[in-house]
Amino acid sequence: ENRLEYIKNINKIEKMPTFYKEIEGWFDFENLYTDLLLNKLSNNSIFVEIGILKGKSLCYLAELAKEFNKNIKIFGVDIFANELDKITEPYKVVKNQFNLYSECLSYLSNAKVLDRISIIVLFSEDAAKLFTNNSIDCVFLDGSHIEDIVIKDLDCWIPKIKVGGYLCGHDYRGGLQPLIDKYFNEKLGQKVIEIPPHSFLW
Repeated sequence: ENRLEYIKNINKIEKMPTFYKEIEGWFDFENLYTDLLLNKLSNNSIFVEIGILKGKSLCYLAELAKEFNKNIKIFGVDIFANELDKITEPYKVVKNQFNLYSECLSYLSNAKVLDRISIIVLFSEDAAKLFTNNSIDCVFLDGSHIEDIVIKDLDCWIPKIKVGGYLCGHDYRGGLQPLIDKYFNEKLGQKVIEIPPHSFLW
Protein backbone atom coordinates (compact mmCIF):
# COMPACT_ATOMS: atom_id res chain seq x y z
CA GLU A 1 0.00 0.00 0.00
CA ASN A 2 2.79 2.41 0.88
CA ARG A 3 4.58 1.62 -2.38
CA LEU A 4 1.43 2.32 -4.39
CA GLU A 5 0.99 5.62 -2.55
CA TYR A 6 4.60 6.50 -3.34
CA ILE A 7 4.01 5.77 -7.04
CA LYS A 8 0.91 8.01 -6.98
CA ASN A 9 2.96 10.77 -5.37
CA ILE A 10 5.76 10.41 -7.92
CA ASN A 11 3.24 10.66 -10.75
CA LYS A 12 2.25 14.09 -9.43
CA ILE A 13 5.79 15.38 -9.91
CA GLU A 14 6.63 16.87 -13.29
CA LYS A 15 10.30 17.46 -12.46
CA MET A 16 11.87 15.01 -10.03
CA PRO A 17 14.64 16.24 -7.71
CA THR A 18 17.98 15.26 -9.22
CA PHE A 19 20.82 17.27 -7.72
CA TYR A 20 20.62 15.49 -4.36
CA LYS A 21 21.97 12.37 -6.06
CA GLU A 22 25.32 14.11 -6.51
CA ILE A 23 25.75 14.55 -2.75
CA GLU A 24 27.69 11.96 -0.78
CA GLY A 25 25.81 10.24 2.02
CA TRP A 26 23.08 7.75 2.83
CA PHE A 27 19.51 8.51 1.76
CA ASP A 28 17.04 5.79 0.90
CA PHE A 29 13.79 7.22 2.18
CA GLU A 30 12.63 9.41 -0.70
CA ASN A 31 9.20 7.81 -0.33
CA LEU A 32 8.83 9.10 3.23
CA TYR A 33 9.94 12.65 2.43
CA THR A 34 7.75 12.71 -0.69
CA ASP A 35 4.70 11.68 1.33
CA LEU A 36 5.46 14.23 4.05
CA LEU A 37 5.92 17.06 1.56
CA LEU A 38 2.93 16.30 -0.65
CA ASN A 39 0.40 15.06 1.87
CA LYS A 40 1.27 16.11 5.41
CA LEU A 41 3.18 19.40 5.43
CA SER A 42 1.52 22.65 4.41
CA ASN A 43 2.87 26.14 3.81
CA ASN A 44 4.73 27.49 6.86
CA SER A 45 5.09 24.01 8.35
CA ILE A 46 8.33 23.52 10.30
CA PHE A 47 10.48 20.48 9.52
CA VAL A 48 13.64 19.64 11.47
CA GLU A 49 16.18 16.96 10.53
CA ILE A 50 18.71 15.92 13.18
CA GLY A 51 21.94 14.61 11.64
CA ILE A 52 22.33 15.98 8.11
CA LEU A 53 25.97 15.15 7.21
CA LYS A 54 26.39 16.77 3.76
CA GLY A 55 22.72 17.61 3.27
CA LYS A 56 21.63 14.88 0.84
CA SER A 57 18.14 14.23 2.27
CA LEU A 58 17.54 17.90 3.06
CA CYS A 59 18.43 18.75 -0.53
CA TYR A 60 15.84 16.27 -1.81
CA LEU A 61 13.13 17.74 0.44
CA ALA A 62 14.02 21.32 -0.51
CA GLU A 63 14.14 20.47 -4.23
CA LEU A 64 10.70 18.90 -3.92
CA ALA A 65 9.32 21.87 -1.99
CA LYS A 66 10.68 24.17 -4.70
CA GLU A 67 9.02 22.09 -7.43
CA PHE A 68 5.65 22.31 -5.68
CA ASN A 69 6.14 25.90 -4.53
CA LYS A 70 5.60 24.86 -0.90
CA ASN A 71 6.98 27.35 1.57
CA ILE A 72 7.93 25.02 4.41
CA LYS A 73 10.58 26.01 6.93
CA ILE A 74 13.38 23.43 6.78
CA PHE A 75 16.01 23.20 9.51
CA GLY A 76 19.04 20.91 9.62
CA VAL A 77 20.91 20.23 12.87
CA ASP A 78 24.44 18.82 13.01
CA ILE A 79 27.78 19.41 14.74
CA PHE A 80 29.56 18.09 11.64
CA ALA A 81 31.91 15.98 13.78
CA ASN A 82 31.99 12.61 15.52
CA GLU A 83 30.61 12.74 19.07
CA LEU A 84 33.63 10.84 20.39
CA ASP A 85 36.16 13.20 18.83
CA LYS A 86 35.19 16.03 21.13
CA ILE A 87 36.46 13.93 24.03
CA THR A 88 39.43 12.07 22.57
CA GLU A 89 40.71 14.45 19.89
CA PRO A 90 39.08 17.87 20.26
CA TYR A 91 41.17 19.39 17.45
CA LYS A 92 39.36 17.04 15.03
CA VAL A 93 36.05 18.64 15.88
CA VAL A 94 37.11 22.03 14.58
CA LYS A 95 38.71 20.54 11.46
CA ASN A 96 35.76 18.28 10.66
CA GLN A 97 33.22 20.98 11.40
CA PHE A 98 34.84 23.35 8.95
CA ASN A 99 35.26 20.77 6.18
CA LEU A 100 31.86 19.07 6.41
CA TYR A 101 29.94 22.29 7.04
CA SER A 102 31.60 23.93 4.04
CA GLU A 103 30.83 20.93 1.83
CA CYS A 104 27.22 20.90 2.98
CA LEU A 105 26.75 24.59 2.23
CA SER A 106 28.44 24.20 -1.14
CA TYR A 107 26.19 21.31 -2.18
CA LEU A 108 23.00 23.09 -1.12
CA SER A 109 24.11 26.31 -2.78
CA ASN A 110 24.88 24.52 -6.05
CA ALA A 111 21.45 22.88 -5.88
CA LYS A 112 19.95 26.36 -5.51
CA VAL A 113 18.05 25.40 -2.35
CA LEU A 114 20.23 26.97 0.35
CA ASP A 115 17.72 29.80 0.68
CA ARG A 116 15.11 27.24 1.73
CA ILE A 117 17.19 25.61 4.49
CA SER A 118 18.51 26.88 7.82
CA ILE A 119 21.56 25.00 9.14
CA ILE A 120 22.03 24.94 12.92
CA VAL A 121 25.56 23.98 14.00
CA LEU A 122 24.82 22.87 17.56
CA PHE A 123 24.49 19.68 19.52
CA SER A 124 20.96 18.36 19.20
CA GLU A 125 19.83 19.13 22.75
CA ASP A 126 21.10 22.72 22.45
CA ALA A 127 19.39 23.20 19.08
CA ALA A 128 16.09 22.02 20.56
CA LYS A 129 16.18 24.98 22.96
CA LEU A 130 15.80 27.32 19.98
CA PHE A 131 12.26 26.04 19.36
CA THR A 132 9.23 26.56 21.54
CA ASN A 133 7.14 23.61 22.67
CA ASN A 134 4.37 22.50 20.34
CA SER A 135 5.82 24.42 17.38
CA ILE A 136 7.29 21.83 14.99
CA ASP A 137 5.29 19.83 12.45
CA CYS A 138 7.84 17.07 11.85
CA VAL A 139 11.15 15.97 13.38
CA PHE A 140 13.34 13.38 11.67
CA LEU A 141 16.01 11.84 13.93
CA ASP A 142 19.15 10.47 12.30
CA GLY A 143 21.89 11.81 14.55
CA SER A 144 23.93 10.00 17.14
CA HIS A 145 23.27 6.30 17.73
CA ILE A 146 24.81 6.35 21.21
CA GLU A 147 22.08 5.18 23.60
CA ASP A 148 22.23 8.07 26.07
CA ILE A 149 22.23 10.64 23.28
CA VAL A 150 19.30 8.99 21.48
CA ILE A 151 17.28 9.19 24.70
CA LYS A 152 18.26 12.84 25.13
CA ASP A 153 17.19 13.53 21.56
CA LEU A 154 13.79 11.97 22.19
CA ASP A 155 13.39 13.79 25.51
CA CYS A 156 14.22 17.21 24.12
CA TRP A 157 12.52 17.07 20.72
CA ILE A 158 9.21 15.33 21.46
CA PRO A 159 7.82 18.30 23.46
CA LYS A 160 8.62 20.56 20.50
CA ILE A 161 6.31 18.67 18.14
CA LYS A 162 2.77 19.90 17.62
CA VAL A 163 -0.16 17.75 18.62
CA GLY A 164 -0.87 15.74 15.49
CA GLY A 165 2.68 16.29 14.23
CA TYR A 166 5.19 13.65 13.19
CA LEU A 167 8.29 12.11 14.76
CA CYS A 168 10.28 9.87 12.42
CA GLY A 169 13.72 8.36 12.43
CA HIS A 170 16.26 6.15 10.71
CA ASP A 171 18.17 2.94 11.57
CA TYR A 172 15.31 1.36 13.49
CA ARG A 173 16.29 -2.19 12.54
CA GLY A 174 19.89 -1.09 12.37
CA GLY A 175 20.33 -1.43 16.12
CA LEU A 176 17.97 1.14 17.64
CA GLN A 177 14.79 -0.94 17.76
CA PRO A 178 15.03 -2.19 21.41
CA LEU A 179 15.82 1.30 22.68
CA ILE A 180 13.13 3.06 20.62
CA ASP A 181 10.51 0.42 21.45
CA LYS A 182 11.24 0.64 25.17
CA TYR A 183 11.12 4.43 25.16
CA PHE A 184 7.81 4.62 23.32
CA ASN A 185 6.26 1.92 25.48
CA GLU A 186 7.42 3.17 28.88
CA LYS A 187 7.40 6.94 28.39
CA LEU A 188 4.69 7.47 25.80
CA GLY A 189 2.51 4.38 26.14
CA GLN A 190 2.60 3.94 22.37
CA LYS A 191 3.90 1.46 19.82
CA VAL A 192 6.43 2.36 17.18
CA ILE A 193 5.18 2.18 13.60
CA GLU A 194 7.68 0.89 11.07
CA ILE A 195 7.55 2.58 7.69
CA PRO A 196 7.72 0.27 4.65
CA PRO A 197 9.10 -0.67 2.16
CA HIS A 198 12.18 -1.42 4.30
CA SER A 199 12.53 -1.75 8.04
CA PHE A 200 14.97 1.03 8.91
CA LEU A 201 12.39 3.81 9.18
CA TRP A 202 10.05 4.47 12.06
